[in-house]
Amino acid sequence: MRSPPDSIRKFISYDPETGVFRWIISPNGQTKVGQIAGTISATGYRRIKFSRERYSAGPLAWWFVYGEWPQTQIDHQDRDRDNNKINNLRCATGSQNMQNGVARQHNNSGFKGVYFHKHKAKWCATIGVNYRHIFLGYYDKPEDAASAYDTAARELFGEFSRINVLC
Repeated sequence: MRSPPDSIRKFISYDPETGVFRWIISPNGQTKVGQIAGTISATGYRRIKFSRERYSAGPLAWWFVYGEWPQTQIDHQDRDRDNNKINNLRCATGSQNMQNGVARQHNNSGFKGVYFHKHKAKWCATIGVNYRHIFLGYYDKPEDAASAYDTAARELFGEFSRINVLC
């Protein structure tokens, strides 16, 4: 997506401490001045329409503060897709952004990166990097597989790794 025109700053304000965009001037005569700009998409991200283009609020906030459109994805550190406070946003590769997610809904182990391998009757740990799955081993207990995943996530993704919570 291309960066927005500079004229957007005449119509919308951004508060980096709250992460909220507000209309300064009504773009169409119907929107009220002071109203929160944008709507929440089906995926949970705030999108703001300006001059026939839709902009995601995360990259737009980055642009408002730093003056450049991000060349990578914008990651919401707390995973709240509508929390666009500047201290909650960071540039991330696709793999880094995926690491900050949770276990998928179809996951039956309860741990990220862990599934039960029926033919081996063991728990398997894998981690994704650059659209590839890396095999981390088979384990008797899901907690051991989760621990292997966590170790690999810390090594590969550092601050972006969202590790499993082991009780």
